[in-house]
Amino acid sequence: MSIKSVLNITVILMFVIMSGCKDKAENMSLLSENKGTGEAGTNSITKTDNQSQQPSYLIKEGNLSFASVNVKKDRLWIDSLLQIHAGYLVKESLMSFGRTSEYSLITKVPAQNFNKLIIDIEKNIPTLTTKNIHVIDVTEEFTDIQSRIKVKKELEKRYLHLLTKTEKMDDIIQLESELNKIRTDIEAQEGRNQVLAHKIAFSTLEILIRNKIPEKNENTFFDEIKIAFKNGLKYVGMFSLLLVNLWPFICFGVGIYAIIIRKKKKTEH
Repeated sequence: MSIKSVLNITVILMFVIMSGCKDKAENMSLLSENKGTGEAGTNSITKTDNQSQQPSYLIKEGNLSFASVNVKKDRLWIDSLLQIHAGYLVKESLMSFGRTSEYSLITKVPAQNFNKLIIDIEKNIPTLTTKNIHVIDVTEEFTDIQSRIKVKKELEKRYLHLLTKTEKMDDIIQLESELNKIRTDIEAQEGRNQVLAHKIAFSTLEILIRNKIPEKNENTFFDEIKIAFKNGLKYVGMFSLLLVNLWPFICFGVGIYAIIIRKKKKTEH
């Protein structure tokens, strides 16, 4: 029997099975319509409850920033919070420019602890500079991928069954080619499924810690005098160092000046 004949028989059988299921479903619906309205109401409530119990798959992400007097200390404090909430650090970067420095932290935390971590940070920070939280509903995409994987695996089983039945080399090659395509699709869908599953299980929180520069108070008149006196002493010291560095030239100049004075006195006499 050729592979085309086998495939045609498979399609016909599937059509017959689906038609039988459809007739059975129609008969069941007719029987249910003949029942009392009370039972129908109960069935509708049960159906609604089942729909409401369908799980939702959400990806939670957020970012927040705050000012810190001691950036390194708060960086270690964030580490301790991650340990408490079973989270971990994905990426860390430190930037310093002038008197300003900031830590940028990308963290992952179990979805059930995401809000708890944010609350603990807010409790110990006077004010947050920025806070952005957003939730992405991927329920439809996630369930669709799982359904596709299930269908592809069922199709893979059917092709494997056909492969055991056929004996022609051309049919075997064709079936193996189709199996390779199916397995490639399954691997791609499973990879995407794993990525989504990880994002659903672990939420992402980006934290930015900036150092807070204390405000300078205006100097009083006496403060200005102190500063001027200190500056004067500094300049005297600098001038003294300059004289010490130039002492050979000073001595040479004094010697030349003394010789010139002596010559003038001799000419006058």
